[in-house]
Amino acid sequence: MSYTTLAIILGFGLASLIRHNIKYKFYRESRMDAYHFIEENLHGKPILIIPNYFGSSTLAYSLYLSAVWTGEYRNLYFERLNQLYPDTYFYLPFTEKYQKWNYDISLPDIFTKYKDFYVYGALDATDAKEEDFNQKIRNRINYYNSFGQTVIGIKRIYQSAYDVVYKLSIDQDKLHHLYHYEEIKCDMENLSKDSTCFETNTKYKFNYNNNRSNSTSFSGKYSQFLDQGHPWGSGITLDNVKSGNYYEITLWKKSSDKNCFIVATIENSNDFYIACNYVNQVKNEWEQLKLTFEADKKIENKQVHIYIWYNGKDHAFIDDFQIAIGTLPATNGIPAF
Repeated sequence: MSYTTLAIILGFGLASLIRHNIKYKFYRESRMDAYHFIEENLHGKPILIIPNYFGSSTLAYSLYLSAVWTGEYRNLYFERLNQLYPDTYFYLPFTEKYQKWNYDISLPDIFTKYKDFYVYGALDATDAKEEDFNQKIRNRINYYNSFGQTVIGIKRIYQSAYDVVYKLSIDQDKLHHLYHYEEIKCDMENLSKDSTCFETNTKYKFNYNNNRSNSTSFSGKYSQFLDQGHPWGSGITLDNVKSGNYYEITLWKKSSDKNCFIVATIENSNDFYIACNYVNQVKNEWEQLKLTFEADKKIENKQVHIYIWYNGKDHAFIDDFQIAIGTLPATNGIPAF
């Protein structure tokens, strides 16, 4: 190889290195400027953080990644982070999930909690170009304004090269009335004539696994008893799932551990599976578990199975299993970020 050829190769390599360093210099400057804006203006305020894998201007996402890397201790850290930052949420592009720290949650469930809300996006969060990803954020929020009225006002309050912050003004009443709700309630009190199912307030029935108990209950006389020998509680299979439907599932449980879950899945669990033990509220010795999700194209027209699962070594009592299904007037699907 001639000295001239070597010089050309080294020259191209040096130029590439310089361009790489300039690009990441802009990244760092954008991140730090956004970090200072968020710390000075949004500290303690409800926020949805949209990072890339390592890219974010928020302390909260650094804590999230740190907790993930603690392995078997992660749930201890996440439980504490939920207490310290109860109004912090994440959308993770690499999993396509909304999370409240380690709990899956839906976007409608987040929006129904706040009148003023903030969205921070690291604009290199996916392989999309920065402005393309910025537009996806706006489109996803404006989806709720596509039914003939302004439900969510969106105002950009900060933008740098690779970071953007929006303030959302959410009309709670309009958001609630966008949906038509159907409620399915199973109180564990009434069995079908053939004793194979629990009756509900609708045509739907919850399967019965011969583990009803009258030793304690949240309401009425009966509850359901689960232990290692009886880990599966009642469940229901929902048909006619449409993209845009909002599902809110709750139950009351009494147990000495945190090993009781609401599960929602389809036949191919690789496409959709959620197991949630998030405690929404507490009354006396009973805890209300809550799971919410929004149907998308992956599960449209598929059967969704919703059931109770206990994987602890003690026992749990379950009562008042309820599902609320919210449907929109018309939808062409939920646009993703």
